[in-house]
This record gives sequence, C-alpha cells and structure tokens, in this order.
Amino acid sequence: QITLSAEDAKHESYGHARFDLLDRVEIWVTGQSRVSRSEESIVVASRIDPRFRNDDKYPNRWKPIPRDGDTTPIEAKPYDGGIQYLKITRLAEPKGALFVEYHVIFLEPIGWFDGANLLRSKLPAAAQALVRSLRREAATLKK
Repeated sequence: QITLSAEDAKHESYGHARFDLLDRVEIWVTGQSRVSRSEESIVVASRIDPRFRNDDKYPNRWKPIPRDGDTTPIEAKPYDGGIQYLKITRLAEPKGALFVEYHVIFLEPIGWFDGANLLRSKLPAAAQALVRSLRREAATLKK
C-alpha cells in the first residue's frame, strides 16, 4: 500500500527478489531504490525496506537450503537488512572515462553459515567476476 506521487515515481521504485546465496541460503527481499542524476553523475541508492519484514505477500525472509537430501522442514526467518550505493561519475580526463563506485552493506545472520566466515573468502572472487562482466557489457555499449 505504498503510494508515490507522480514526481517521486520518476526517482523511486520497489522490487521483490528471491535468490540463493552460495547455494546455502535462500533469501527473499523487498527493496526500495532511489535514483538521482546530475550533469556529471548518476547515483542509485537501495535498501531492503524494513516495512516488508512481516509482509504477507512480499516478506523479507531467509532460510538455509537443505543439504544432502535433508527433507526436514525449515522455517523462514525475518531478514533485516542491507543497503547499497552505486555512483557513476563522468570524468573530465581522460575523455569518455567513467568512475564507478559501488558499496554494499548487509546483515549476515549467524544462521546463514553457522558462524563460519564463508563470505569473506567467496565475495572477492564473485566481485571480480561481476566487475569483468560489467566491463564487457560497457565495451559493447560503446560500439
């Protein structure tokens, strides 16, 4: 029951996603995003919207993915958060260059990996793959 004015609708949006994290955790989140532009840059800021924590249709939830054929029912738990910020800035020099910065902060419940620090070892490789993919995509846009 979120209502946006016509002006806010130009800059603000909502979306619901479901994804698996490292084949260990299933996550559902509803996010709110806001875009702002200037002559030199564009900024996209997003957050997992806490108003959807207990929503019946679009809840913010997580649960472990059963392993090795385990069929024990697992109850989903509320998920409280994350934010991200993407800024793309047009540089004066070298001509045509863009500076891209991206920051993500999220809560990692202990139950995701039983307290093990899996993300610390896995995220750098995943981030590098994402950067390479973005560079390839950007190269095709130039053509």
